[in-house]
Amino acid sequence: FALLSEEDRERLPEGLSDAYPLSRIQTGMLVATLADDAANNYHNVNVYRVHDDRPVDLPALRAAVAEVVARHDVLRSSVHLGGFGVPLQLVHAQVEVPTALRDLSHLDEDAQRQDMTAFVAAERSEVFDLSASRPLLRVFAHQLGGASWLCTFTQSHAIMDGWSNQLFLVDLVACYERIRDGLEPEPVDAPRVRFADTIAAELQALDSPEDRAYWQGLVEDHAKLTLPAVWQGDLDRPAETVRAGVRFGDLEQGLTALARTAGVSLKSVMTAAHVKVMSQLTDEPAFHTGLVTHCRPEAAGAERLYGTFLNTLPFPADRTAATWRDLVRQVSEREIEAWPHRHFPMPEIRHTGGQRLIDVFFGYLDFHAMDSDVAEDGWGFNDAPNEFALAITSLSGILSLRSTTHTLSRQNADRIAGMFRAVLEAMAADADGDARQVYLPSGERDFLLAVGAPDASGRDASRCVQEVFEERVAAAPDAVAVVAGGQELTYAEVNRRANRLAHHLR
Repeated sequence: FALLSEEDRERLPEGLSDAYPLSRIQTGMLVATLADDAANNYHNVNVYRVHDDRPVDLPALRAAVAEVVARHDVLRSSVHLGGFGVPLQLVHAQVEVPTALRDLSHLDEDAQRQDMTAFVAAERSEVFDLSASRPLLRVFAHQLGGASWLCTFTQSHAIMDGWSNQLFLVDLVACYERIRDGLEPEPVDAPRVRFADTIAAELQALDSPEDRAYWQGLVEDHAKLTLPAVWQGDLDRPAETVRAGVRFGDLEQGLTALARTAGVSLKSVMTAAHVKVMSQLTDEPAFHTGLVTHCRPEAAGAERLYGTFLNTLPFPADRTAATWRDLVRQVSEREIEAWPHRHFPMPEIRHTGGQRLIDVFFGYLDFHAMDSDVAEDGWGFNDAPNEFALAITSLSGILSLRSTTHTLSRQNADRIAGMFRAVLEAMAADADGDARQVYLPSGERDFLLAVGAPDASGRDASRCVQEVFEERVAAAPDAVAVVAGGQELTYAEVNRRANRLAHHLR
């Protein structure tokens, strides 16, 4: 309760073990979930196949859920956007998380998939009632028959990030199996830090002039990355989700060698690939894209904490690196430079143009917490919808793009995925390769050259623009050529000004 004002402490209900403010990121996620757009962003449904040759024991599963929930503040927390001086999360001493069993063992696999598709859609449409003072978590088991069952949990992204999801699954299955077998759960030593420590770090960053100045200077010196407007899909139709991706597992050996020779992490290599591809979509000499950064406390045991330790922050980019080795080192250095300022929340960085600060983000995921011998992804239902125009993630040798047709047509999303493959191939092939060259997917260069060829009207693409302009000057010198800010210039006037400038430059 140390992070609360005296007034908010007096308003707290009975039965709490703690309470502290929501982070700015948590608050933003909840607001995005509640926005009336039917997208239900940050309301996640996770489906995993658990390897187990015994039928699901529902009482044991409920006991396991209760055990894991008792260990972690965020699983016993309700969130409150109003009613207090600031948005708060209240940690209840005891809660009951809904846990249910669904028997699909009488269905064949196709029917099971159809059933799960409908189930996931229903769960994604049923957002949590924030006024009910209940945790933002529901758990289900789906009996498939054979040697596996599906574990599904619906949760708000505001309480758990992707790493926490993996921990929850592993911890839950481990507790369940011991309780089912008549054993006590393995004892767990609680870390000395809690999720509340990350909230405290954010509040400290908000009071830091140095942190605020660092991010404000970055966005003032780097233009916002904006995707080409002409790459949008049909704006007259309702927006549809667009997904694209590329596999790069066959390149990981070369990419790891690049990381090793440059003395950086594989994350820096993948972030550099993102920066390179984005630089091919904008003509800004210096720009910023979004980079998902984690804000876990730097303390022993912090990797076992549950919570949303994410902050998507602007990452600076330019075209000054000559080779891939130079580029990945440059990216790593910029990551290190930003690290002390990572707790400053993205919503508090003011963009000078009054626009959204970030439209495109890259997230490097490494979910090695989950043992594949215990569980694996369940039929590809896992997704984390958000309000960003383009989300790009790297996980287990797959690079995924998620957007909508109001931002990217499906064809253009595939073009970007193809650019990633071309860039990653070049990076894996030669650490000293040219990082300034344009890397396009197969066939793209031929397409662009064909577009630039002379058209059917007989215009010659080899002629310089000033030659064509001067022909227009001779044909219609008094016609209006330029209109701007209430001023008009004729072709003759533009030509005279251009000639004066040319003589001055000579």
